[in-house]
Amino acid sequence: MPTVERFIRGTEPAAFFDPNIKTSSTVILVQGTQRTIFTQTLQNGEHFIGTLERRIKDVFQSLEDHPDAVMIGHLHSDAKGASPHPGESTKFIIDTFKGKSSLFANFGNSQIDLGLDFWKADLPHIDLFQLNLEEAKRFFPPDLPTRNLRRRKPACGNQG
Repeated sequence: MPTVERFIRGTEPAAFFDPNIKTSSTVILVQGTQRTIFTQTLQNGEHFIGTLERRIKDVFQSLEDHPDAVMIGHLHSDAKGASPHPGESTKFIIDTFKGKSSLFANFGNSQIDLGLDFWKADLPHIDLFQLNLEEAKRFFPPDLPTRNLRRRKPACGNQG
């Protein structure tokens, strides 16, 4: 069966969702100048890695079937305390697709809070790694040597 058909079959609600996992969600109600925030935290996060592995296996059953690019975003199951092995979901995705697909990572709090040392062995396999300035300050240790990124004047052309 072609990958697209397997992907569509694998994302149908009965196959895609795990009834044992409750993902975190936030609802913000705003009325005038007042706001109320309702948050549900991740429940049964330890089951997420098994579900993730099954879903990826369902969609990409042979070594020839892999996407051109994979985007990794915030995964609540990677947070400390959400599952027995923090970072396990992101590491599984990286290990599964490294060398086969271009990997793009835009880490969220769960991965950022684990820090640079935790991800050092995985970062070389990520083709594009994105953090905003505040996230980068949290992710990288303050004593990490950096280059000066001051804006330089253009060598030629409009000095605008």
